[in-house]
Amino acid sequence: MKTIYRQALCRLTAAALLFSITLLASTGSRAATPPDITFLVLDHNSYLARLAVDRLTSDSTGKPFNICVVTVSDLEQSPDEGRALLSSSPILLVDVMGRELETFVKTHINPASKKVYALRGSLDDQALKKSGFIFDDEVSL
Repeated sequence: MKTIYRQALCRLTAAALLFSITLLASTGSRAATPPDITFLVLDHNSYLARLAVDRLTSDSTGKPFNICVVTVSDLEQSPDEGRALLSSSPILLVDVMGRELETFVKTHINPASKKVYALRGSLDDQALKKSGFIFDDEVSL
């Protein structure tokens, strides 16, 4: 069981690192307030996601990463704050296995207006692709 958690943590860490480096390289700078990347995860995966994010404190030049982890509960408790956070984040990594997360993004954010990467798989990946979700084998878990 520990091996599965370690593998998941490594994958989350690798995905966050890949996109943080890509974002920082493409922008050259980052705003202090909005997150560079927002992970949308199921509640039971939030611990591993937060561990992965905590390990990614800065890049090789020392610039800090601004990565946010949002759960289904977070969105249910504060939908307006969740909508504002997702709107301000240029990159979303969404666990589409959680229909609630996929639905929230499609309802409140235009997936085609930003980079919205799908983590894992959904019941209908093709429909998500048509709505703007990006399925990338190097990012998917």
